[in-house]
Amino acid sequence: MKRNGFLLLLSFCALFAFSLPSFAQSYYELSYKNQAGKQCYGFMIYEDDENITMRVVEADAKNNVTASEDIKYEGEQGTEDGQQYTALAPKKSHANAPYIVFFWGKQKGEELLPMICFDLNKEDDFKDPDSFAEVGLADITTEYLQQFYDTQEKTYKSIMAAKKVVQKQRSIILVSGKLF
Repeated sequence: MKRNGFLLLLSFCALFAFSLPSFAQSYYELSYKNQAGKQCYGFMIYEDDENITMRVVEADAKNNVTASEDIKYEGEQGTEDGQQYTALAPKKSHANAPYIVFFWGKQKGEELLPMICFDLNKEDDFKDPDSFAEVGLADITTEYLQQFYDTQEKTYKSIMAAKKVVQKQRSIILVSGKLF
C-alpha cells in the first residue's frame, strides 16, 4: 500500500513539474467604456511583460457583440513623482485598447486595482474600470470562455486543455491525500 502511495505521489510530482510551463499564465477580466462610450469586455492572458494579449469584445446597448479582436500589450515598470507603477500598454493604438496602470501603494482595501486611460498625457483621463478581477484557470467554464472565443480557436482549445490538466491534478491530490 505504501509503495502505491509513493508511486502515485511520484507520478503527481512528475506531472506537475512537466506542466508548469503551460500554467505560467494569469488570466484577468475587465469591463470598461471606450472613448466613444461603447461597452467593452476584456479577457487578458498575462505570461510576462512581453507576452500579454487581451481579447476585447465590444458590445452594443443590447449586449450584442459588435466587434472582437486580440490586442497585444507590453508591460513596463517605473516610478514617476515617487510613485511606483506597472503600466500595461497596447503595442499599437486601438480605439478599444486602454492603458492599464497599477499604482503600487494606492490600494483599494486589500486589493490592488488598476486605473485605465486612453491618453497617458491627460491626468484627468485616468479612471477606474467598471470591473477588474483575476480569473482562476479552474474557474473558467466553457460558457464563460465562449463569451470571448469561438470553440475552434487555438486559444480556446489551449485554455480548456490546461484546465483539464489542473482538474486531473486536483483529483490526484484528493486521492493521494486519502491514501496517507
